[in-house]
Amino acid sequence: MNRGIRVAVGVLVGAVALSPVVVSGGSAAAAPMPCTHTQGVINHEVQPSATVNHRFVVIADAFPAGATLVDLDVGLGFDDYSGGAGVWLTHAGREMQLMGPYTPVPSPQPTYDLVYDDEAAAPLSPDSPSGGRYQPPQGSQYPPLAVFDGTPVGGDYVLRITSYGPVVKIKRLRLVMTISTCDSDGDGVEEKADNCPTLANSDQADWDGDGIGNVCDSTPGTAPPTATSTVPPPTSIPGCTAGCAYERSVGLRHRAARHRLVGKVESVAVGCRRVVPVTIWLKRSGADRKLLVVTTRSTGGFHTLAPRRPGRYYATVGSAAEPLCARDRSRTVRIRR
Repeated sequence: MNRGIRVAVGVLVGAVALSPVVVSGGSAAAAPMPCTHTQGVINHEVQPSATVNHRFVVIADAFPAGATLVDLDVGLGFDDYSGGAGVWLTHAGREMQLMGPYTPVPSPQPTYDLVYDDEAAAPLSPDSPSGGRYQPPQGSQYPPLAVFDGTPVGGDYVLRITSYGPVVKIKRLRLVMTISTCDSDGDGVEEKADNCPTLANSDQADWDGDGIGNVCDSTPGTAPPTATSTVPPPTSIPGCTAGCAYERSVGLRHRAARHRLVGKVESVAVGCRRVVPVTIWLKRSGADRKLLVVTTRSTGGFHTLAPRRPGRYYATVGSAAEPLCARDRSRTVRIRR
């Protein structure tokens, strides 16, 4: 029977949107969305044979729609662990036991401070020193924390602690959540598709095509030559404005099996298809939403991870920065759940 039930409610708030805004210099950027968020409480006691529930409420609206967990670490710190404790974590209908009377910790162990991390070098064992980062103990009682991967970021996280002996003094409980949709440098390009995730580069320029954006690349190469022509542009070229000289088209497909968007920019002019920015858009009933910018390879091809959100998407190519090259919009592709 549980006694002494207590509830601690925490609210996590943070930057939300990845939609572009204008910053100094006229470049497109977004409010930074960190990839890792921490939530926790400190200094609680669990009386003998009692159970305490610590409930963390993570507000879903603080994250992009559809954001899920891709990694979860749990920190536990005790000022007195001599009598042992049972610790469970529950979220999104899934439960995992982190500690119990059979937990293989060193004994005697009046104080204990550890972090459970599936990617740690070794599992917790009787030979583990006090403190450190460990995988959950091996065995059927302890599944990996990956059991929570893919669950919504928002919602209730409940840590349930039961004392099996004397008072259990908890000095720290902490959840470290890594989310699927983030943009830590605030350039409007999602982290998983950003060729320079540590520095803002909304244009994703990559002159040497090595997958590292120019602003992060110590050897970025040289800018591709701009196509030139002394011939007045035919008025029949679609997508051309004054001074435009070369036709250009952009295609887009969804490879559902690999969950990727792939496409290609085609033009008779190398400078209009090689290492040029292509913008991916989400079609909406109101104004369409700009999602990210990718850079074509030397062949004109490009690819990126497909958005997780179902909907209709398309690609565009062409801007005032490329006055000689025509603008184009691809057909719309549909991404289903």
